[in-house]
Amino acid sequence: MYNLIRDCNGLKYRLLGDDKIREFVLDVANAEWEPYDFEEYGDDLRYSVWELREVELEQIEPNEELLASPNFQEDLKPRIAEIKALLQNAQAIPPLILRGSDFLIFDGYARYQAFKDLGIRKCLAYVGMRNPT
Repeated sequence: MYNLIRDCNGLKYRLLGDDKIREFVLDVANAEWEPYDFEEYGDDLRYSVWELREVELEQIEPNEELLASPNFQEDLKPRIAEIKALLQNAQAIPPLILRGSDFLIFDGYARYQAFKDLGIRKCLAYVGMRNPT
């Protein structure tokens, strides 16, 4: 599925062609989200135009309610360690997925936390800007 590798601030990213981003975003959401997530954020997925952007980490907004969950935090720990290992071995990772209006994380909490822990200030993200309808 990935066909490009791009460097951003010393990190390698596996990228999709522009015509594949939307499908990828929807596939990730369908695999990982709960039904209530779609009730709250589904329209932002379905009615957005997706593009690759370089984003300052300080602009990114995690879902604080999700981060407050002890179960979610416990689930993140091994994934953060895995991402750090990939980065330290110069392996390519996928970009984060962010809502364009506020840079809310739709996918990539482990990558985001690994970036923060490692002092990385910018990352690549697929950013969805909602079409005005």
